[in-house]
Amino acid sequence: TTYGFFKSEDGGITWTATNTGLDNSIIRSFDMFYNKTTNKVSLYVIDLIKYIPGTNTVSYNGGVFSSANEGDSWQNITNNMPLESSLLNSYAIKSSYYDIALSGWFDITGAVARTTYPTLPTKLLHSVSVIRVNPVDSTNILVLNNYKSQFTFKGGMMWGTKNGGKKWYVTFRNGTKWEGSDKSLWVARGNPTTHNITFRAQHEWENRDPYDQKAGATVEFNSDGKTIMYQCAKVVCISENGGDSWVENDEIDASPNNEHWVGAGNSNMPGRDIITDPRFNHVYFCSGENSIWKTTTDGSNVRPGAQAVYKMNIPNKANPEECSVASMVIDPYNVNVMYSVQFRQAFSGMLMKSVDGGANWVQYGKVLDFPTNLSLSKANINQSSLIIDPDDVKKFYLCVPSRSIDDVTQNDIGNAVDPCGAYQSVDSGRTFQKINSGFTVVPNNKLNVQKLRFDPNDPGVVFAAVSGQAGGLYKLAKNSTTWVKVNTPPGVTDVNDLFFTNDKLFITCGAGYNTNASNGGVWVTTNRGTSWNQIFKSFWANHIRVASYNANVIMTDIPSSKMINPGIYRSLDGGSTWSKINVGNLQSDRIADLEIDEHQRGLYWCTTYGAGLYKGTDPVLMKDDGITPARGTYQSVSLFIYPNPVKNQLRFKLVSENKIHGTVSIHSILGAVVLSKSIDGENTVDVSELPEGAYILSLKTNNQVFSQKFIKGN
Repeated sequence: TTYGFFKSEDGGITWTATNTGLDNSIIRSFDMFYNKTTNKVSLYVIDLIKYIPGTNTVSYNGGVFSSANEGDSWQNITNNMPLESSLLNSYAIKSSYYDIALSGWFDITGAVARTTYPTLPTKLLHSVSVIRVNPVDSTNILVLNNYKSQFTFKGGMMWGTKNGGKKWYVTFRNGTKWEGSDKSLWVARGNPTTHNITFRAQHEWENRDPYDQKAGATVEFNSDGKTIMYQCAKVVCISENGGDSWVENDEIDASPNNEHWVGAGNSNMPGRDIITDPRFNHVYFCSGENSIWKTTTDGSNVRPGAQAVYKMNIPNKANPEECSVASMVIDPYNVNVMYSVQFRQAFSGMLMKSVDGGANWVQYGKVLDFPTNLSLSKANINQSSLIIDPDDVKKFYLCVPSRSIDDVTQNDIGNAVDPCGAYQSVDSGRTFQKINSGFTVVPNNKLNVQKLRFDPNDPGVVFAAVSGQAGGLYKLAKNSTTWVKVNTPPGVTDVNDLFFTNDKLFITCGAGYNTNASNGGVWVTTNRGTSWNQIFKSFWANHIRVASYNANVIMTDIPSSKMINPGIYRSLDGGSTWSKINVGNLQSDRIADLEIDEHQRGLYWCTTYGAGLYKGTDPVLMKDDGITPARGTYQSVSLFIYPNPVKNQLRFKLVSENKIHGTVSIHSILGAVVLSKSIDGENTVDVSELPEGAYILSLKTNNQVFSQKFIKGN
């Protein structure tokens, strides 16, 4: 406890403090070892390390203690663990000593700490926080120095001893200084200096920083003491040789050396936007701190049903930056051209561009200026819904909500000037301007524009979902920069997301403070807002998606804040009935994005606030057992089209019919009709006048609709 170590010898009825020998009697961590041969228990604790101010330097007390008599007395076994002034003077360690350890401990700035305590201590102990003892060897002890979230300093984040604390050494060594300029200082201490960590999917961590940039809070031996597991930042590292070497254990390569990774399922990675496209079968996931992931097809090599992904590093694989991608968009007419925006860390506020399918990225444009009084690792400005107008590809749009519905990012804008609202670029993403005219004015411009989408039936028209004080559904006419509010259901004040099919517009509504389920949930209109019908009744709903292959398949989710039954819901009958589908999703109540696969029936995708990326499978749809297709079906194994890509004449045929009678329509990828004609025994359509890009051909015959995608080439 924070009042010392206590023990009871009568089953917990009475307790006695046993602190003899401790410095501060503030116990941060505790472990024990039971010797079956002697029937003795040995105890181990960390007594809080206090930094004690002096005239121009600091001293310390506390440390690692053991007891051989069940706590009646304690002995300090810290011994050689404190670092000498020679190591404290190393720039990387010295910086963290002032800027993290002393700054945090004394609640002062690093600059004040340097002025107040200019003389380095002769020696100083890290503020270690966790102790663990090998269950079969009491002399084998591990101690953690978690400088990622504690008031401590760098220079070893896991210490070990194999002789009961007589001599300690750093057993987890990562960074350039071990084999670089500090090597002789560690050798003088008798500490190994070889780099001893392999990060399977994060190779850039191994020699990126002077000392470990990523620290961890948990380490454990397994029951026979042969395996050690260490949680380091967002991954787990394993040692099978007592800590002499470590291997990151969270990813398995689906095929040797191709870096198509299958995760172990324990990720804490923050997810962001998901990008699907009818022109290709893979899916892209934007993520915090991990750039962009792309699905691959070889996950089953690791285990049945596993999903493998490939990491697209920004700017490239050879020179990866720690990059938090908020949103990404694919060029409407070239799938190899893509753009991304970053909400934190490298390239924050910039529009990045790739022309080779994501292999290499360059800084192409700028969305907004990030704060100058915060580091890019701490600053957060969420940018979402990056979209390109397919009818005018010079026009880009995105939005910056003051706060996301899914609570992915609480913006930390520092001294950045008024970033919230909708943004437009008219020069292909080189520069962006805010376009907030028409939105209800709110204090400090804390607009919550959550989602932007194009109207597929009205080229150039953009709709916006807005929550909060300016909440509602807004419309931006083609070539306009002023938003106009659209009629929403009575009582609805917050619109969180929107989705178009060919003939319908869906919106999700409500907020955590609502108490009336009649004003939340999912609503649908067939006349762009003249009248509405509620199809999912809830206080609050976030995302809304409709399957391209069957408009009766709908998904939504309820956020967790103050909500009953949060999670993901799916309807197979156009919203008449719903089922909750959360099995296997560790954070189904905090969904960052949600998508229905464009190509495979019954396949769903979601990203989470901090538990990684998920693939969902729906056996009902995968069996294809009679779910009634609705208007908007885009795939059919009965319709064949060729050639694909096509330049002039597109041919089509049905398996069941030789001569086709009916109507053929061609839609843009956003659903707008670009060509329609009646056919009487024909099986070709002239597409030579269509611009290059992706389209959907729909064939209606004998009261049935068949559809397939195709590419118009040159």
